[in-house]
Amino acid sequence: MELINIKNENGKQLVSAREVHEYLEVGTRFNDWVSRCIEKYDFEENSDYSKLSIVENHSTGASKKIDYIVTLDMAKELAMISDTPKGKEARKYFIECEKKLKETRLPQTYKEALIELVNAIELKEQAESQVKMLTHQNKLYTSSEIAKELNLKSASELNKILEVKKVQYKVNGTWVLTSKYSDKGYNSIKQTVLDSGRIVFDRKWTGTGREFILKLIGVEN
Repeated sequence: MELINIKNENGKQLVSAREVHEYLEVGTRFNDWVSRCIEKYDFEENSDYSKLSIVENHSTGASKKIDYIVTLDMAKELAMISDTPKGKEARKYFIECEKKLKETRLPQTYKEALIELVNAIELKEQAESQVKMLTHQNKLYTSSEIAKELNLKSASELNKILEVKKVQYKVNGTWVLTSKYSDKGYNSIKQTVLDSGRIVFDRKWTGTGREFILKLIGVEN
């Protein structure tokens, strides 16, 4: 519902101060009211408002009056300083109109279009990165797979590097993380008991563990 007419000119939203005055049902004469507001709140001509001369024709002849075409920001302030229910309603209406314009406004210059394009690309890359990250977080990786990503010859070479960097050490033939990294969630270890009674440990790296290794060793490579 349109409470007060808002005009869009050159990318700006403009409002008639007379319409605001009428809607707010201010008791003071328009000229006195708008002059007092401009002086008290330091509104600037050609920045916050511009004067518009209006000629009205009547049966008795023509008459002239002045209107003030104000920016939406000034209109919001005029509504706010009225400190009435109608003032609050008008200010809320102006804010909603401003929000809708921003949502539907098309780029006005090549620079604005370029900025929007860059923002759209960044949002797309962030979304793709998030999907990629979630995919890796939910997957388990063998040392061989990570070694291949790092262009290492084998899982043995990777394990040796991690041992030198004190990330892991070997216990009874199984690689175990050192205490510094044991509670980071880097490993997923599955224990299997064979028919012979022998216990076999199948260790894989979590997505978090993979990221840790790639950052730890990838920088050097």
